Amino acid sequence: MSLRDVPLKGVYRTATDSLVRDFYLPCLAQATHYDRAVGFFSSSMLLEAATGLSGLIKNKGRMRLVIGHPLSDEDWDAVQSGVKLSVIQSTLLEELGEILERAGSDRSVQSLELLSWMVATSSLEMRFAFRRLGMYHEKIGIVGDAQGNRIVFNGSPNESANALLPTRNFESLSVFPSWKVEVFEEYGEPFARGFRDLWENTTPDLVTVPVPSQFYELLLKYRQDNHTPPNLDLEEALYKQIALTTHQNSGPKIPSTFSGQPYALREHQEKALKNWRASSYSGIFALATGSGKTVTALHAATKFSEQGYPLVLIVAVPYQILAEQWVSVMEQFSMSPIRAFYSRDNWVGKIDEAITAFVGGALKFLSIVVVNDTLASKEFLDRLNRIPPENIFFVGDECHHHASEGWIARIPSRAKFRLGLSATPWDPGRDLQKAILERIYGQVVASYSLGDALRDRVLSEYSYHWVPCAFDDDEADEYERLSKQISSLYSQDPGQKSPSIQTRLKSFVARRSRLIGALRSKRQRLKQMLSNAGISPHTLFYCGEGQHPLEQDATDANRIIDSTIVEVASTGRNIGRITASESTSERQRVLNAFDDGLIDSVAAIRVLDEGFDIPSCRIAFMLASSGSYRQYVQRRGRVLRKAPGKRSAQIFDFVAIPSSARLKQENALWRRQISLELVRIRDFVALASNALSQQIEINDKMEFLGLGAIYYEYAPVSEELEYED
Repeated sequence: MSLRDVPLKGVYRTATDSLVRDFYLPCLAQATHYDRAVGFFSSSMLLEAATGLSGLIKNKGRMRLVIGHPLSDEDWDAVQSGVKLSVIQSTLLEELGEILERAGSDRSVQSLELLSWMVATSSLEMRFAFRRLGMYHEKIGIVGDAQGNRIVFNGSPNESANALLPTRNFESLSVFPSWKVEVFEEYGEPFARGFRDLWENTTPDLVTVPVPSQFYELLLKYRQDNHTPPNLDLEEALYKQIALTTHQNSGPKIPSTFSGQPYALREHQEKALKNWRASSYSGIFALATGSGKTVTALHAATKFSEQGYPLVLIVAVPYQILAEQWVSVMEQFSMSPIRAFYSRDNWVGKIDEAITAFVGGALKFLSIVVVNDTLASKEFLDRLNRIPPENIFFVGDECHHHASEGWIARIPSRAKFRLGLSATPWDPGRDLQKAILERIYGQVVASYSLGDALRDRVLSEYSYHWVPCAFDDDEADEYERLSKQISSLYSQDPGQKSPSIQTRLKSFVARRSRLIGALRSKRQRLKQMLSNAGISPHTLFYCGEGQHPLEQDATDANRIIDSTIVEVASTGRNIGRITASESTSERQRVLNAFDDGLIDSVAAIRVLDEGFDIPSCRIAFMLASSGSYRQYVQRRGRVLRKAPGKRSAQIFDFVAIPSSARLKQENALWRRQISLELVRIRDFVALASNALSQQIEINDKMEFLGLGAIYYEYAPVSEELEYED
C-alpha cells in the first residue's frame, strides 16, 4: 500500500471527523518520513506530536519536528547574537523534565515511549523556531512514502489534547496530495518549501536552531529498555477507545443547513416517512433520482437517536464510490460511519470494538457503510448477528441489487427498522424481483416519480433529441443471426432452469446488445455532430461495452469507449473516462475535474448508471442503451440533478432502427427491435420540455422510414430482457 490508498478528504473538521483516527493514523501507517512544524512548546505539545508515530516506526521511518517558542525583544536580540541561547534552551529542558514527570495516562506514556524509541533509533530530529514580537505559530505537516508520494497538510490544530480530541476545540485540517498535481503545486508545494526553509534556517525574521543533546538524552532516559520496541499496536487501540466514548457517542444531529440552504424536508419526504412509520418501519422508497432518498433515510435515523433510542445504522450500497458519497452526506448529520468497503483490515477491528461498546451500553449510536460484496461475507454477517435486532436500522440503497433469492438470507430481515431505496426497484413485469424485494424490505410505501420531481422543480427540465441510426447490411445479418439463436434457446427452456442454456442465452444477448450499442452509423452520426457543433462543457457520453462484435481484434484497440474518446479529443476538448477498470480514487479524480471544469466531458460505461452524483452534467449523449427500463431511467436522472447556474439539460438519444427493406423481410423480428427502442423514446419524449416538436419530428421520420405502423401500434416484447441486465 501507499499514501494513494488512504481514503483522503480535502478538509477534515472536528465537527464530523476524528483527526487522529481518520487522518493521522491511516496516513502515518503508510509513511517513511514525516516533517512536522507546530505552534509552540507546551506541557502537552510533545505528547501529541507523537500522534500516529506507531505506523511510522513500523515502517522504520524518520521524523523532523520543529517547535515554536516566543521571545521578547530583549531575548530575540540575545539569541541573534548567541549570548542567551543556552539559557533559553535550559529553560525548555526543564519544561521537558516536568512533562516527563507528569506523564501518567496510558496515552501520555505511549506517546513518550514512541518518541523515546525514535531517539534510540536515531530517527527523530528536533529544532526550535524562535521569533521576535510573538511566536512561530504555523502548523505544517508533510507525510511521504517509499513511492515518492507526499501529503501536505495545514490547519488550525496545535499538537494538544484540546485540538486533537473530537469533543474539545473546533479544529480543521486542509490536505493537499502530490498526485493531485495542480492543487499540490498551488497549495501544497509552498508549505513544503516553507518547511524546508524553516529547517535550514533561511526563513526571514525566524531563527531555527537544533535542540541540545540533553533534550534527546532526557527523552532516552524516560524509557529504561531502549533495545525493545514499544507496543506499536497500543496507540491505535487507545485512540479507538477515545473515539468510542467521545465522538461517536455524541450522536447524530439534524443539520441547520444542507448544500448551502436552510435544512428542511420536502412534502414528499415527510409523507414517505409517515407511510414508513405506519408500515411498522419497513418498506421501500421508490423516489426519483435526486429527490432526497439519502437525506430522508438519515433524517429518520437521526430522529430515533435524538430521542435516546440505541441504534446501529447500517447502509448497504453496491459500489465504493457510492459508499463515499453516503459517508459525505452522513458527516453533515454529524455521523462518523465505519467504512466497511476497503480492505478488511480497515474495518474488522473497528466494527468489533464498536459493537462490543454498543452491546455493553457504552455506545448509544453506531453507523456503518458497507458495500454489497462485504455485506454478503460471513465475516460481516457474523458481526451483524451480535447486534440485537431491535437496535438495527438497515438501509439498502439501490435495493434492486438485492432482488435475487441469494440475498434473502444475507439481508438482516430481522432488523426492526428496514428501508429499501431505489428510483426503480424493479422493471415492469418482473414479478419475481418484486416478490423478493417485498419479502426483504416490505412493500413500496412511498413513490415519487421523475415526472413529480420535474413538476416540483426538484430536478432540472430537459429537452430530448432522438438521433436515428440504421443498421448496415453486415450488422443487420448479425442481428438476425443472434436473434434466431436467442429465440431457439429460449424456446428450448422457457422455464429458465438449465444453467448451460442460460449461460449461452446471456452470451448471445450480450453480443446482440453490444452490436446495437456499437452500430457504425452511431459513430458516423457522432462524428458529424461533433464536427458541426463541437462539445460544450459538462457533457457526458454513455458508451457501449467492449468492441463492435464484427470488428474485434486481439489488441482491444477498437473499444467503443476508446473510439468515442478519440473523436471528442480530435475537437480539441479534454475528456476523461470512467469504467470498471479505473480505481475508486481515479474515478473520483475525474468526477472532481469534471465538476470543476478542468475537463469538458466524460465517457462512461455502465458504472455511472446509478447512484452517483454528477449534478454539473448538462448534456448527455446516450450512444448505447439496453432494454432495461431501470438503466435508462437512472441514466436520465444523472443528467437532471440541479447545480448552480444549471437551468436545463439536453439528452441526445442514439436510436437503433432497421432499414425499411429489412423490416419487410423479417417483419416480426425487426418490429420487436424497434418496439423496444420505442418504449424508451416515448418515455423520454413524454416528460421533455420540447415534447410537442420532438413528437412531430419523430412521427414524420417514422413515416418516412416506413415505420409508421409500428410507431402507432407498437407492442413491446420483453421475454428476454432479464439477460440484458
